[in-house]
Amino acid sequence: MSNRNAHPLEKFLFDTEDQPKDEAIKELGAKGVDTAAFLADIQNVVQGSYMSQLKQIAETQQADSVKPASFLSDLATLSKSAMLELFSNFQAGSFGDQYKQAAVARCRNKNPSELSETELRSWLADIGETLGDPVEE
Repeated sequence: MSNRNAHPLEKFLFDTEDQPKDEAIKELGAKGVDTAAFLADIQNVVQGSYMSQLKQIAETQQADSVKPASFLSDLATLSKSAMLELFSNFQAGSFGDQYKQAAVARCRNKNPSELSETELRSWLADIGETLGDPVEE
């Protein structure tokens, strides 16, 4: 935009880039501008923009932090047969060697099918807390 076609206020703003703030305010006042209202309007615009940016950042961070339900949170709702199937998949290596080794180490002298639901859930929770959510390979 050229200075020639600009509104008088825009022309003033273009010409005040290196001018001290107090001097610019004084000049605006001399041109009949209600400087208190003008500065309040600028403050409202800047603050509104700043708040909008903060809100957008917060929403982005919240969206990034929302994670899908994890393996561990699903344990509370799994039936014993579903937990046995999951443990069997760990033993078979369906989720990788780390899960296989953890399952084998966990049931050295026990048969998982003879465990109570609470014990089995505890075993799976221990494995999940140590290795994280399993991903089928």
